Amino acid sequence: MGAAGIHLQEALKSGGLGQSASPGARRARHVLVIAELAVSLVLLIGAGLLAKSFLNLSHTNLGFPADHLLTLRVNLTGAQYATAQSSSATI
Repeated sequence: MGAAGIHLQEALKSGGLGQSASPGARRARHVLVIAELAVSLVLLIGAGLLAKSFLNLSHTNLGFPADHLLTLRVNLTGAQYATAQSSSATI
């Protein structure tokens, strides 16, 4: 008997998994657990394959030396560059 007059042992016994749920609810719970495990396994395998692909890609020969390269982005502004067609025609 606890401080508030609650019988802890009886409360724990009555809160068991199999005693209060119907067979349909237990089956649904088992199906959901299996589905969660399957989805987590698929996501884990996908993450591993993504990491492996990234590592393979980082070690791939590009066909040209990739060191000492400079990239540049030019933003064309003004009325004469209003459309993508006119921008590509002037470059």
